[in-house]
Amino acid sequence: MLGEDCFRKELGNAWTDSRARIEKWFRETVTLESVLPRCAEQRLRESGGVRVVPEAELVHALTLGRLGRRAEALEELEAFLNHTAAEEEARANLKVALEQISRC
Repeated sequence: MLGEDCFRKELGNAWTDSRARIEKWFRETVTLESVLPRCAEQRLRESGGVRVVPEAELVHALTLGRLGRRAEALEELEAFLNHTAAEEEARANLKVALEQISRC
């Protein structure tokens, strides 16, 4: 099971190399307001490396909605949907989701 051993070793090394950064991220990202700068950081990252899912633009839009900043949230969501060329059903579902979280 050399493949499994190599995989486990590589995964362990990746965690060792990333642990401090990941734990710092979680310590610093504890409120909705603290999510917004994290999204900005993700937007500025070069493509490649670890892929962030869902995309930072979508998280930013939904976070703005949850913070009650509806107009900004709708603008961000539209930009995200146009950028990703989302299908009509996905567009409608995300707009409904934004409406629902904006009312909370």
